[in-house]
Amino acid sequence: MKKILIFLLSLSTIAQAQQLGFNGNGFFENQSDSTDEWFGDLRPFVIRVPGGAVAKYARPAHDRGGWGMDNGLIDTITFLYKSQEEEPSGDILAKWNRKLSEQPVKSYLDNLIEFVNLYPDTKVIWVANIYIPAELAIEPIDYLIANGVDVVCVEMGNESYSQVKHGFNEYVSKMTAIHSLVVERGIPVSHPAAPLGGRQRTDHTQWNTSLNEYITGTGDWITFHPYFDGREFPCLVQPVDTVCAIEQIEAFDFDAFFADIKDFYDASGYIVTESNIQPSNLVGDTEVNAIFAERLLLAGKRNFNYFCIHSGRTPDKYGLVYGVKIQKKNTTFEAFDKANTVVKVVKPKKCGFFCWIINLFKK
Repeated sequence: MKKILIFLLSLSTIAQAQQLGFNGNGFFENQSDSTDEWFGDLRPFVIRVPGGAVAKYARPAHDRGGWGMDNGLIDTITFLYKSQEEEPSGDILAKWNRKLSEQPVKSYLDNLIEFVNLYPDTKVIWVANIYIPAELAIEPIDYLIANGVDVVCVEMGNESYSQVKHGFNEYVSKMTAIHSLVVERGIPVSHPAAPLGGRQRTDHTQWNTSLNEYITGTGDWITFHPYFDGREFPCLVQPVDTVCAIEQIEAFDFDAFFADIKDFYDASGYIVTESNIQPSNLVGDTEVNAIFAERLLLAGKRNFNYFCIHSGRTPDKYGLVYGVKIQKKNTTFEAFDKANTVVKVVKPKKCGFFCWIINLFKK
């Protein structure tokens, strides 16, 4: 009986493995065939797209290049919903006009579909643009579903609390229409929690309180973006004391931390679509970040429906794969692989599945 229980636990581990994934900011902008193959080694996973701040500019469609950005969206959305909390940049308008000029002719929706065809067990968390008409915001979701993509959750924007200056009523007015269309399709809807824990402020608390009242009884989910720095790990400051930082990371109770931020809400599901150490260049591609990432992901796997590290494939050291032109695997790549590894059921040679079960009792 004990051996049967071990076997069932191994199947349970396999079932949980889909929980882990990564934020998709820059994933298709930096795509290459060789690194696509690398991601095959990390399967299965969930990818969150479009990643980050690009969501408020995105109007993707199969006949619009990249994420479907245009000058009208950038000019209007930037001035109305510019947020230093979301994007700490001095000239956000110039940044996004540059990104607009770099958009390819091909839609990233088609890149995503091709990637899912390559790795069919990939799941997708979609970030809806709540600042465009709902009938346009739902189009990419319908297009992905029609082409066989498993959309497991739709987020109502990216860190939208900061874009509307923590005005919850404005947020509701912007997202209600697309929210209804997503619910009609039977897909869970997730809302952004403002930072909790050591980053909690009065406006964050007001937002979180209003959001919790809103989701009560709706079946909606909550999205968190927990980042970590010297507030959680005092040794994560320049110059980094590696030994001290590792000791603090290994002593940190991630499970208790996650239980605490979840406890604020009465939601039907909880996801993390961004998490890592800030800033990326502090310990990026080092042993410290690898140890942190593995412990973070293992705890995330235990506590959330889906847990995405920041990020998948990027120019900077946040990516599991990173670099410009020459790309390499980050130390977090192996950490992700280890955290996502399932207990593999190995059958003896020349023995079928039921034969193997019988042998369990013989041993």
